[in-house]
Amino acid sequence: MSFSDMFKKNNDLGGSKAFTTDTSFKIKSKTAEGVSLEANANPKGMHLKGKWKNDTVNLTKVTASTDGHFDFEGELANAIDNATLTFGYTVGSAAWKAAKAKNNESCKLGLRFNGVKDLDCGAEVDLVSAPGSLTLDACYQYEGFSFGAEFGLNLPFDTNAADGAKAPEAGLDSAQVGVKYASGDFEVGASFDDALDKKVTTINFHHQASADTQWGVIAKQAKDGEWMDRAWGMKATMETKLDNQTTATVGLNKDLVFDCKYAQTVSSGLKMTYQAQISADGAKLAGDGKFGIGFEVSA
Repeated sequence: MSFSDMFKKNNDLGGSKAFTTDTSFKIKSKTAEGVSLEANANPKGMHLKGKWKNDTVNLTKVTASTDGHFDFEGELANAIDNATLTFGYTVGSAAWKAAKAKNNESCKLGLRFNGVKDLDCGAEVDLVSAPGSLTLDACYQYEGFSFGAEFGLNLPFDTNAADGAKAPEAGLDSAQVGVKYASGDFEVGASFDDALDKKVTTINFHHQASADTQWGVIAKQAKDGEWMDRAWGMKATMETKLDNQTTATVGLNKDLVFDCKYAQTVSSGLKMTYQAQISADGAKLAGDGKFGIGFEVSA
């Protein structure tokens, strides 16, 4: 388990990407050669994705999007004993890079080491970020405990700098540490993120109440002046399987905003998802709701 997967159960259940009210249409297919193909259309555009794996190469993400960018990611599993080489490349148009601050081109090379039992660690360097960057992460499991950390370092070079520009200084850019304890059906843990001096403390609790029902809580507190003035947020989410084909999920945050999701496998080739967001705040209840429908077709 890598550091990024330490709180995967809670993030998948009620994290920032668990709910969406965008109406979308998705087609999925898998060829006889093991190539997975997917086309996804929503109001933000269309995305064509592919995956392929053999004994040596695993292409984990090949994506072309109509918003103007292309992603290519993969790994080599048997190139080095007890290690996996990773690579990733993102290229985009000028309009795509200008649309959002996080839209940046990248060329990443990494190494993940798995030669020690219960230890997952790795390093990844981005050669075209401004400035160049190096990410180090590790996660160690001991009995029911998991301990992890991730550090981002600025490197003293910038491939995008103008000729004659001063080289950037090397130094620590971000730091995140976390700890989790799991016992039976319960998981509880906390992480502290100091990325770009925005100190965020996150507490996670997850309970697999039964084979059909799970629920979790994510609470965050961000730096905003002194300790007593810090902004905080909390969201509780519960998911239950109504039958073998149907799942219902409900989330509620501290601002009394409900996220609801109803997913049903209609047939072997069709899955329908209905999602809604409703504010229970009296001033917003009448006109602040959102609703979306998802169609997923497997060929």
